[in-house]
Amino acid sequence: MLALLEYLGSKTDETIKTLDELVRIQTQVPPGENYEKAMDYAASELKQLDFEVETLIMPAVCSRRKIPDLPTCMVSG
Repeated sequence: MLALLEYLGSKTDETIKTLDELVRIQTQVPPGENYEKAMDYAASELKQLDFEVETLIMPAVCSRRKIPDLPTCMVSG
């Protein structure tokens, strides 16, 4: 467990840089702009860490029934 904590601690600067880049992508709601760009960025970062990533686009008809301005992109990894 100590080795894991030391490893994670060594990645603090890298983690902050990645999160900083992700939150700079303008994704304000509504209207839910740039979700695909944020999704692509997150997927790319996860792939670099050897995660298997599948990108799913939720059909608008499913999301717009209850919340008309809900974005239609998400990341699953």
